[in-house]
Amino acid sequence: MSSVVTSVVLVAAQPLYVALLSPFLLGEPVERAVWLAIGVGAAGAVLMAGEDLGDGLGTIAGDAYALLGGVAAAGYFIIGRRLRPTVSWVRYVGAVYPLTAVMLVAVALIAREPFTGYSTKTFVMIGLTALVPQLIGHTAINWSLAYLSAVIVAIMILLEPVITTGLAVPILDETPTAFELVGGAFVLAGVYLALRPRAEEHLAVEVAAAD
Repeated sequence: MSSVVTSVVLVAAQPLYVALLSPFLLGEPVERAVWLAIGVGAAGAVLMAGEDLGDGLGTIAGDAYALLGGVAAAGYFIIGRRLRPTVSWVRYVGAVYPLTAVMLVAVALIAREPFTGYSTKTFVMIGLTALVPQLIGHTAINWSLAYLSAVIVAIMILLEPVITTGLAVPILDETPTAFELVGGAFVLAGVYLALRPRAEEHLAVEVAAAD
């Protein structure tokens, strides 16, 4: 119902949604350097999907679902940032993950999707998805929201396609395209621009403590 480009563009827009909402919902103003980082990183994510630019925008319904997914992800970061400083990561994921699992089962039942009949390989892959991206990846994200702003965490998510492209080289024997290489460089530059002020502040604190 939608194209790869549309999905990537809307995923790359997550930091923008978070940046627009953070001052009002979290009381965290967004610095000028972070706005620049969002622009550079989002441009890189779009470039990485450059090979699919001929696919068009897809249907209105498909684009709307992709937009809703991006906004929901931004809401996930906002909520996590508000709660995590006062709630331990164990309690937070211990509540969020079971709740979302119940919601997922409910949606599958409403859609009348079967829970059986799949191959052993499929079930193994589902289990690995739950173990690595969910339990490890999302838990790391939720842990970091107690210490980093929601905008910075959202920008870091832009590294996902870069890391995926890198892993595809040894695992799937895929060679990155020129678009992916250039786009990945932009994403890395955007993340660097976002993190550089924090690194400088941390260094200043260490120097002050040493003095």
